[in-house]
Amino acid sequence: VMRNAFGGTNETIQQYDQALNRAKEIQPTVILQDLVMPQTDGLTLVRDYRADPATATTPIIVLSTKEEPKIKSAAFAAGANDYLVKLPDALELIARIKYHSCSYLALRQRDQATQALQVSQARLLETDQELQLLLDTVPTGILKLDATGKILQYNNAAQKLLGDFGLELLQNSFGDMLNTEARLEFELKLAAAIEQPLQSQSYTETDLVKKQQQLTTPIEYLITRLPSTDAVELTLVMRDITERKAVDRAKSEFFATMSHELRTPLTSIRGSLSMILSGKFGELNEKTQRMLELANRNSDHLGRLIND
Repeated sequence: VMRNAFGGTNETIQQYDQALNRAKEIQPTVILQDLVMPQTDGLTLVRDYRADPATATTPIIVLSTKEEPKIKSAAFAAGANDYLVKLPDALELIARIKYHSCSYLALRQRDQATQALQVSQARLLETDQELQLLLDTVPTGILKLDATGKILQYNNAAQKLLGDFGLELLQNSFGDMLNTEARLEFELKLAAAIEQPLQSQSYTETDLVKKQQQLTTPIEYLITRLPSTDAVELTLVMRDITERKAVDRAKSEFFATMSHELRTPLTSIRGSLSMILSGKFGELNEKTQRMLELANRNSDHLGRLIND
């Protein structure tokens, strides 16, 4: 508690400044302020307290010699919280000081808690923005899903991959973007990830159904449950495998073409060797017989390799 009652005339201004500086220094929970002071009045000091951020909300109890409505009204207008005619009863004065002090401390604690909450929310928002920025730089599509498969969050790669759904992504379930058979498989994978979060799963290949163009995009996806104590949330990682499918198809076509191109002359060679070895074109000497048998065995081996 800080009490101001200036005395003397020469030191009034100095004491006036000291009162303001002292209030800033100790940050009292209650200020008792006399209205009648030499060379100045207490209301001016009350206004100065209220004008300074350090004491703008500090409770001020004004002490006056008279119970006059005009003076009381002026005191409250200047920013006083309470008004007492001195000398008040000691018990009443202590009770009022305790009341204003406790109220001020509770208000300050609330403001500190609010400020801490605002700082925490700002940091959380900054962290979320940094995380979203990080996710958006990843070329792999990432979705956050709820327990029903509804999309809660996505990165740029996922939006690009699911482009036909545009801004409606958050209103859709990932299963709605698949055909009927693939949707059932997705629901099974989703249930497995929820019920057995620690069990590893493999990627699942399927096709995204682009409803507007009636086209499909081959993808592979993996569902993992997020470690959370609140609601069930999962991540779905997906990759466009169009290029890989094209490579696989080209590889299969290459093998099919090469096996056909090799099998045709090999069949002719094996047929010719069999006819020669059968003696249809005459008897063979021993050395020629051995060489042709070796060639025939090797052609059989080559045929098996081509079939494999």
